[in-house]
Amino acid sequence: MSSSSPSIVFGSDGEASFVTGAAGGSRIISSTLLSLINALDWRMTLTENFKAARIHDQLQESKTFFEVLDFITPLKPRVQSGLDSLGYNMTARAGVTSIVTSVSKLLGRTEAAGDPRKKGTGIVIEVD
Repeated sequence: MSSSSPSIVFGSDGEASFVTGAAGGSRIISSTLLSLINALDWRMTLTENFKAARIHDQLQESKTFFEVLDFITPLKPRVQSGLDSLGYNMTARAGVTSIVTSVSKLLGRTEAAGDPRKKGTGIVIEVD
């Protein structure tokens, strides 16, 4: 099963302010959604966004996976315990969930980035 969920967020001026999407099979939707939440709700830069641990619940097993990678900011213990207390079986996964790519103008400057999980990069070229 595969999914696709490229997403474009438009500002009140009608201009695109955030564009994101992911690759990674069934984990595409949850990774794209987490990218949107990190950018819009938590006001993270793309670097912070991509270094945040991702969680994924496939609904086929009684487990909710979260990433454990050396170069990723670990899931906060209070988040993990909070989800556990709600009945989620939080399970560490020592592997990449999916790969996200984004472009953002949310923080007053244009950023582009590829996911460090796949040694991705991004570049902004200013044209007058």
